[in-house]
Amino acid sequence: MIIIARVTSTMMRLIYWCSLDTGLREVNHRKQAPGVDVWFGDLYAWMSPSFQACKDRCRTDSRCRAIVWFNSGWLKGKCHMKKSGYSSIRNPCIWCTSAFKPCIDKEGPCTAGKYKSSRLVCSTCPANTFSSSGATRCISCPAGHFSGVGASTCSPCPTGTFNGDEEGSCKTCPANTFSSPGATSCMSCPAGHFSGVGASTCSPCPTGTFNGDEEGSCKTCPANTFNDEVGALKCKECGEGYASPEGSTP
Repeated sequence: MIIIARVTSTMMRLIYWCSLDTGLREVNHRKQAPGVDVWFGDLYAWMSPSFQACKDRCRTDSRCRAIVWFNSGWLKGKCHMKKSGYSSIRNPCIWCTSAFKPCIDKEGPCTAGKYKSSRLVCSTCPANTFSSSGATRCISCPAGHFSGVGASTCSPCPTGTFNGDEEGSCKTCPANTFSSPGATSCMSCPAGHFSGVGASTCSPCPTGTFNGDEEGSCKTCPANTFNDEVGALKCKECGEGYASPEGSTP
């Protein structure tokens, strides 16, 4: 027992994987530092296939506040799940790697709408991109769709708008065009029809006007012509001996 105590106090040090909650500077794997509670404060211990598996179990257990995993020695693979009182007892171990719950949580998968930008940081996806849970990058919205900041899905562009580019935003359709939801381009109004800006449908040109071109606007019938029908492509000539002012609808 005396020999064991002497070895423990002079040769054994705990390897910290990360220590955000201890006031120590953030470090990488296998940073040498004074040990914390290797032998006491266990919730339970189990044989873990890896350090990652040990951390994953702690992440899903609300009682767990830290872990100590034996990376070598005759106890290699043993994972100690630590409860909240662990920090009051110090006993170092050169064969172990420790991780505290804040670091374990930060290392875990990001929620939908975020992505892993570094080992311990989840960043928000920008507008017109999206991500699912556990993503390491954001995905561009497909053409005809858009999203806000931190989105888990993309939505179709609304009627009267379009988006022909990935990562682009929805743009308003110009006059004399229209679109349906999720459009990648606006469609021209057919001849004899017109629309305002951001339209979902086109309307026939009113009587006294005409439009013989796609994307054109309705034009007033000139003098000595008329139009008594909606959606006309051209105006009708007045008969011999008849006259009419502009925009006539006899």
